[in-house]
Amino acid sequence: MKPHVRAAVAAVAIAHASGVKVTAVHSPSAGYILIDADVSEARVDAYDYTNGCHFDGDIPNLYHYGVGSHVDFEPRGGGRYEGYDYGAGCHYEVTVRGRSADLYDYGTSSYYQYSA
Repeated sequence: MKPHVRAAVAAVAIAHASGVKVTAVHSPSAGYILIDADVSEARVDAYDYTNGCHFDGDIPNLYHYGVGSHVDFEPRGGGRYEGYDYGAGCHYEVTVRGRSADLYDYGTSSYYQYSA
């Protein structure tokens, strides 16, 4: 996954799990990413100000306008999410705890941490 797609997915996961709008995420590897992410029922509305692109749709079918591809986003309960990034051709998993998210990217075989 591209770094800004990972950040968008993490922001949406935190917003969905917490029920609160996210206005930015921080990652030790990428720094601060200014991204608004709001989830109302199954509707996702997000805008990445750092990269200048929308990320939205109805769960589980989201679309990242910055890379021009679909992203599956499947809630699994208990703050867990799984999905597939069609642009990168890889699966991912996210676990949310409070206002933090750990994302495992199968494309890079690495974990990424985010906090809102």
